[in-house]
Amino acid sequence: MAADARLAEAERVQQSHFNASRREQGVLGHVLLQYALAREIGCDPGAIRVSARAANRPRINAPGGELPRFSLSHSGPWVACAVHATTEIGLDVEIVNSTRDFIAISAWLFGPEEHDWLLRQPDRAGAFYRLWTGKEALVKLSHQIGRPSALHELRFAIEGDSVGAPPPAKRWHHEQTSSGLALSLMSVAPAGLVRIQPIDGPSFSALFESATSGRNSRK
Repeated sequence: MAADARLAEAERVQQSHFNASRREQGVLGHVLLQYALAREIGCDPGAIRVSARAANRPRINAPGGELPRFSLSHSGPWVACAVHATTEIGLDVEIVNSTRDFIAISAWLFGPEEHDWLLRQPDRAGAFYRLWTGKEALVKLSHQIGRPSALHELRFAIEGDSVGAPPPAKRWHHEQTSSGLALSLMSVAPAGLVRIQPIDGPSFSALFESATSGRNSRK
């Protein structure tokens, strides 16, 4: 894949241990991260260098002072990235698969109150992915702030038909898109307006060329 050849050497070594699909997700995720950080910082994407490290979280070299907080997620062919200027965040995106056995998975993974809440929901697929992506996003957030939690340890607050995220999350944004995706974003402080910007294939090709132009000039 042409994009793979443009990765930094350290990133190519790490990505080579994954299959082709995972390598492609890694490449696209890092390019998307360049674009998102550049928009937040106000610089050209080519000025931002993204490379992998052992903890599986990208290392960023960018102009200016403190970097925005960020989180990456992928599901199937989809890659998502979230950034915020000051607040730690955790992001999860999943392709909605309505054929899964939500009840069996919930009984095994969710707490009793969460499972009972799911059983009461008319849209069990939507309810399942709300909790599932919420938990995955919260796991990522917990690692970002140095208080790692496992998914099975998290229990959400159930009050009637409403469900809320436990600490350290102060805000939970969730939505399911017309493209069949469920997305959750957790933050440790009220993060203001959440704006989702889909990028299609042709637009991403142009974005890729812009974001990687700096890499080519440094070789």
